[in-house]
Amino acid sequence: MASSSFAVPAYLALTDSHGKYTPTNISTSTYSIVTQAVSGLRWFDPYRVDLSALTLLSTPPLSSQLSSTSALLFVIGTNSIRSNSASVALSDIKRVIDFVRTTHPHLSSKHSINIICCFPCLKPIYPSNITHSLLNNIHEYNCSLFALVDTLNFTVLNFDVTPSHLGSDRMHLHHNYKDLVPDSINNYFAYLSSIPATVPFKTTDRSSEAVARPNHRRHIKRTTQQQQHVLKRRVSSPWRLDTIKTFLQEQHIKFAKLPPIYRNIIRIQFNNAPGYYGTVGSGWLGSLSDHFLAAGFRPEVQT
Repeated sequence: MASSSFAVPAYLALTDSHGKYTPTNISTSTYSIVTQAVSGLRWFDPYRVDLSALTLLSTPPLSSQLSSTSALLFVIGTNSIRSNSASVALSDIKRVIDFVRTTHPHLSSKHSINIICCFPCLKPIYPSNITHSLLNNIHEYNCSLFALVDTLNFTVLNFDVTPSHLGSDRMHLHHNYKDLVPDSINNYFAYLSSIPATVPFKTTDRSSEAVARPNHRRHIKRTTQQQQHVLKRRVSSPWRLDTIKTFLQEQHIKFAKLPPIYRNIIRIQFNNAPGYYGTVGSGWLGSLSDHFLAAGFRPEVQT
């Protein structure tokens, strides 16, 4: 967090069009928020400097704002993920974080840089020109964000946006939910202003690549395990990912991942071999089939 010389913590939110309904300035007795919303904003754009967060942060207005900012919140991701792979977007995020902390060392604590999980999006463009690929790219991006929090010392936030919140364009939030992002931003900074300042980030002699390697190996191992323990079931059109997730939780079935529904087939991934899934017990496959049939799922497909 910034120095305690700031009488009232000042926060900055840099957002894409998802934050367009957020007031530009919010001032309270305990904190203040400045929000800059740029439609089409992405982490890095080599062709449009006005849509590149990395470039905007170096401009005099934002650079001056950052010098007195206690914490920075990024509501960015959708535009980057629609046109780039998750790995490219994550590389751009590293560049942004390195730039911010090099030019503004006071933003060194875990809560001084905050990044929102990418919202669901059902409007693909090249190269993710099918919805299934786009959703998988978003899922990989969000998982990778959480894998990087310890290495790069930042905070990941989830505003719990689901596909049911999307409007007719399948990318932006429906008008009924226009307050979701502004309220979430305000609530988070209100929370941040209520907790004590954290200890500045302690540097290490190890390179970021060396620190990241163990986390990467653990991520690969866990992904391999989950790919080995997959249960496939057909679902009828009324079923959505959020309702299926709720159903599994109500049945006390512990799953690892719930990838997007593809061709009316849901693929449930688990971390462990049969016998570990909540109350299902050793007869998990038969019991789970009974649960699914009773809930209206179609007969199982071959795994």
